[in-house]
Amino acid sequence: YGADGYFHGQSLHREITHVPLITHYNKDLTERVSSNLSTTDLFPTILNVAGIEIPWYVVNKSIFGSNGDLSIRDSDVFSTIEYHNIRDKELWDYSLISRDKKVISWDHGNKFKIYDLKEDPLERKDVVDLENKEHKSLISKLKSLVQDQKELSVEFDKEYGPPISRDSTDQDVETLQALGYLH
Repeated sequence: YGADGYFHGQSLHREITHVPLITHYNKDLTERVSSNLSTTDLFPTILNVAGIEIPWYVVNKSIFGSNGDLSIRDSDVFSTIEYHNIRDKELWDYSLISRDKKVISWDHGNKFKIYDLKEDPLERKDVVDLENKEHKSLISKLKSLVQDQKELSVEFDKEYGPPISRDSTDQDVETLQALGYLH
């Protein structure tokens, strides 16, 4: 089982959200990097490597500098969880890793958990203290990022239209079963 007995798509804990990344771009770059990055850094990185301009709506940055050198920085990692394809972002939960702390909103943003990743990298001990100035600041930062995400989504939908969703076909289900995603 994953964190708290959840599986992918049900939790924002490390066991579910941590994705190891191995790249091969420059044969002279052979190093292990343990910085916090987001999978959303991949899209602008791929565009950067391909020499394609990064669109306005992409908020993350390439992990490579303009000269092709690795320009890793320990960035904040913002994550969302969309339950059952519900488009209403008010019903989603969010998390933020900032330096050695992680805050997770749950109960649709009404409650929060905070983990000290230096002391508790497996996120087992919730240390949230709503009177703690650092914790208040972290929660405020998460709420601000959530608001920014909602506003960006509205602008994106205005320009490109809302996402199209459809029911899964029998062929979709068979493909997912063949890949081991469904039983």
